[in-house]
Amino acid sequence: MLIPYAVDVPNDRRPFMNWLFCILIIGIFCWQIYAFHQMQQQQIEIWETQVAAEPNDVSGQESSDVDVPVVENPVLPWVLNGWGIQGMIGHMWLHGGIFHLLGNLLFLWVAGNAICSKVGNFWYLLIYLICGFSSAATHNIFQGGPVIGASGAIAGIMGMFLVLYPENDVKCVWMWFIIVIIIRPTIVAFSCSSYWLLLAWLALEVYSAATSFDMVAHFAHLGGFAAGFVIAVFLLERKWIKMEYYEKSLLQLVGLHKKESFFDGDYLDPNFAYLQQQAQEAVATAPGSDVAPSLTADPPPEVYEEPPPVPQQPVELPAQSQALSPSGTGRTEVQPEFVKVFCPCGKKVKFPAKYAGRTGSCPQCGRAIAIPQASSSAAAESAMQSRAADGMIRFSCKCGKKIKVPNKYSGKAGKCPQCGAKIVIP
Repeated sequence: MLIPYAVDVPNDRRPFMNWLFCILIIGIFCWQIYAFHQMQQQQIEIWETQVAAEPNDVSGQESSDVDVPVVENPVLPWVLNGWGIQGMIGHMWLHGGIFHLLGNLLFLWVAGNAICSKVGNFWYLLIYLICGFSSAATHNIFQGGPVIGASGAIAGIMGMFLVLYPENDVKCVWMWFIIVIIIRPTIVAFSCSSYWLLLAWLALEVYSAATSFDMVAHFAHLGGFAAGFVIAVFLLERKWIKMEYYEKSLLQLVGLHKKESFFDGDYLDPNFAYLQQQAQEAVATAPGSDVAPSLTADPPPEVYEEPPPVPQQPVELPAQSQALSPSGTGRTEVQPEFVKVFCPCGKKVKFPAKYAGRTGSCPQCGRAIAIPQASSSAAAESAMQSRAADGMIRFSCKCGKKIKVPNKYSGKAGKCPQCGAKIVIP
């Protein structure tokens, strides 16, 4: 027995609709048990009343021609049995037993939370209903007969999962029983890529639909799976949902879609290209007017209209200037005198700390460079030293997330994959 219990898909939003589905399915199953119990009670009462009114034969046995009316099960109108709209909708919420219920809830919880978080709660409701209708139609066309169960709609969610998260790991438990003197369970835990698990399940369903004559609605499973697969491909093609930079869809895996980088599309600062162009024009038209001077070469001397004030006591200034803390406690905070930036052309450039947050130019290639805040100078220096070995920039976000990007993204803006804050690559 193979039991998947978790997937490594982060949820960007809370899948409230999937939680509601699980609660609703459990509640309807409890109603099924109550309705069946009530039906049995009514049937017994009618039978006792009807038999008591009929005369008995000489032997004291009840007459064999007693006609006792049968109480209809209130669940029957919601069973899928043909093309009735009530059965097409109701069958996907009913279950035939506790193990049927638990099995479907397990797969709905594992795959449904990830899909609901990806597409949103409202769209998840529509997708679930569409997959349920598709599974019902496929069953009516190829197999027929009364069926109940949410497995067809859940198979559609699994079809979407195969398209959106083919390489994400699924944690599973493999359990079998060895009978020696007593039944001894053996459990093995492992994880595998979701496409191995789902493709194996799909192959088993196709084989069972072609050769098996059991009571399982295999064609309903295949119809729901196909609907979910097509819906996911359609949403990706229309760009109504987008893959994160750390995700890879099935279309990207087979080469039909280009995998987006961390700094492609929505992750780029939309104003960055414009700012770069404006900075380059400023350098060309009025160099030095509003552009921070580079200190790689000798810096220009500062000109004072009046003589600078002379300190009353001579003080030896260290390499880094000191400023009183805003709290006024007398404690000092060391502020860097220069901000070091690494240009994408490979040039290491120094700017005065007072130009932090503005745009400068590289003395080697003339490219505009975004000057980070002075507080991030140490992190930038560390990133500059680490990139030389393998061409990668390594730095940390303020939330503590460690990030690694190629050199070509130096100076660009993006967002942290953990906290979502905007960051500037050193």
